[in-house]
Amino acid sequence: MRLSSILFLGLASVAVADLNSWNDVVGDVPQCIKTCLNDFYNSAGLKSKCGSAESASLDCLCGVKSSVDDVADDASDLSSCIQDGCDSSELADASSKLQGFMDRFNSLEDQCSKKGRHS
Repeated sequence: MRLSSILFLGLASVAVADLNSWNDVVGDVPQCIKTCLNDFYNSAGLKSKCGSAESASLDCLCGVKSSVDDVADDASDLSSCIQDGCDSSELADASSKLQGFMDRFNSLEDQCSKKGRHS
């Protein structure tokens, strides 16, 4: 399914733009997707390293390092969760909001890489 490829590509490049928490990155996606993204946040080790999604600082999010294999596994789980947890009408209605999430996620990555150059 095309959604799987899009999610994997976006998640494989973990990032942040002018965002303050994981919830800022997630944004206004539908609840079925938000649940999956929060599960991803927890399983990817962000919660154990940065605390709750509401309070995770940019510095902490940028400092979390995962192996490519770990990110691929978590992205695969995320894709499965969305496919299993959301019906097609929710996904159709969510396409622009998913794009917004992907844009914010890529922005997170850009912001993290810029912080790394100035450290």
